Amino acid sequence: MKYFYTLTVFSLFASVIYSQNIVESSTKEAISNAGLTLTTFDNYYSNPSALADLKSVNFQTTLKNFYELEALFSKSLAFGFPIKNQNAYASIYFQNTGASFFRHQNLGMGLGKRISKQISIGANFQLGNQVIEGWSTPLDFGISFGFLFAATEKVNFATVFRSIKTSNILSFGMDYELIEHLNLYFQIDKELKSNIEYRYGLIYSINKNIKIALGMIPLQSSITLGTTFHLKDKIELGVSFQKDLYLGYSPSTSLKFYW
Repeated sequence: MKYFYTLTVFSLFASVIYSQNIVESSTKEAISNAGLTLTTFDNYYSNPSALADLKSVNFQTTLKNFYELEALFSKSLAFGFPIKNQNAYASIYFQNTGASFFRHQNLGMGLGKRISKQISIGANFQLGNQVIEGWSTPLDFGISFGFLFAATEKVNFATVFRSIKTSNILSFGMDYELIEHLNLYFQIDKELKSNIEYRYGLIYSINKNIKIALGMIPLQSSITLGTTFHLKDKIELGVSFQKDLYLGYSPSTSLKFYW
């Protein structure tokens, strides 16, 4: 029975870790990670092309607890900076997801660059491995390419292709300003060997300091909710909650500094 329990817990942890992308921020989490077109530092992993126009240095740390399991957390650190005179932006990030006996680690860097008035491109390079009871697996290399098209002042489109180990994912995203201060986000993810996954999100800006967000992933039977607070001028705090119909809640929080 002890071995059966250990195997069950291990399988649960492994499935959670392998099914998750980098946890970028609570803002992305709150709209069910549908923000492929977010032109903020929240997109340092999913679509680095969306970072091309950033002019400030950013530092961000995020903590997520999966399904209220005491031992299962994701912790990430990210740093980003503009490249002078190049209309480009670079990011460096690290994430550790798992428990004491089983965890997945990712180290990566990205680059986004504007190439015309409406178009920016980007790429991400990532190294990852698993650590099981002190034993480390060989490094896996991952790469992704992103494209962002600003169609109008109210509509943006994005496409990203990501290849990590045996997984190849093609994503399409858009955002549309429904009314002033209210944006709709929509994303399609297609893993080449599995079903299409749809993601939806809304962000409403109450004022310049407070935003609330709502998201949904029908295939995962999950709903997300969160809020972002701008504290003073250079600090941003975000909190979010994901509710899975079967597995429970996954709270996350992120803290961002920019200057």
